[in-house]
Amino acid sequence: EGVVEYVSPSVERILGYDPDELVGENAFDIVHPEDRNSLLEGFTGITDSEDGETFTERYRTRHADGSWRWTESRTNKRADMVQGVYVVNTRDVTEQVEVERKLRSTEESRSLALKAAQAGVWEWNLQTGEVMWNEALEALFGISPGGFEGTYEAFTDRLHPEDLPEVETAIEQSIEENEAFHTSFRTIRDDGVERWVEGRGTAVSAGTGLPERMPGVDVDITARTEPERAIRRTQRAIEAAGH
Repeated sequence: EGVVEYVSPSVERILGYDPDELVGENAFDIVHPEDRNSLLEGFTGITDSEDGETFTERYRTRHADGSWRWTESRTNKRADMVQGVYVVNTRDVTEQVEVERKLRSTEESRSLALKAAQAGVWEWNLQTGEVMWNEALEALFGISPGGFEGTYEAFTDRLHPEDLPEVETAIEQSIEENEAFHTSFRTIRDDGVERWVEGRGTAVSAGTGLPERMPGVDVDITARTEPERAIRRTQRAIEAAGH
C-alpha cells in the first residue's frame, strides 16, 4: 500500500526529512508523478516473484526543500518478511544522472557535428588488426551499412594508388612515434566515384607504453578541395601561357 513503517536516519541526509515525518505516510506521495507508475509496476512484479528477488528503479523524489532529486532504490523481497512488506534501500544519484545527461548531450552534439561535416569515425585495434567503421564512414566510402570488411587492407584497397604511400607513411609514423597524424587523400568509392578525404588519427597506448589502438575521423573535403585544385590548374595554365 506504500505506507512507510520505518525510515533510517540517513533519510535526513539524502532527502532532508526527519524520519518521523515519513513514518505512516504513503511513500509514493513524494515520488514524481511521471515516475510513479513505473515504480508501482516494479513493486507489483516483485510481489508475484520468488523470495529473494530484487528490483532496482531510478526515479525522482521530492526533497524536503521542494526540489526534485534523482534517487535509485533497490527493493528486496526477503523470505522472513511479512507478505507485502519490503525493505527498500535508496541512494541519491542526482549528480550521476546529471553527468550521464551531459555525456549524452555531448555525444549527440558530436554526432550532429560529424554528420554536418560529412565525417565518419573509425578505430583500428593494433593488437587484433580489426578495424571498425561507423555507418557515416561507410556512407562516405560508398559502402552499404555493415558492409565494411573490417580490415586495414579493406581500407587501403579503396585509396587512390597515388596517395596510398603518403597515407601509409603517416600512419606508420604515428604508430612508431605514438603521436597524431593528419593527412588527406583520394578514395575510390565502391560506386566508382572519386572523393577527397581528410583523415586524422592518433595512436593510443595503455600502461605498457606500446600503441594498442588507433581511433580517428575522416571528413569528406571534396567540396573545398576541387575549387582549390581548379585555381591551381588555372594558375599553371596562365604561367605556361606567359612563357
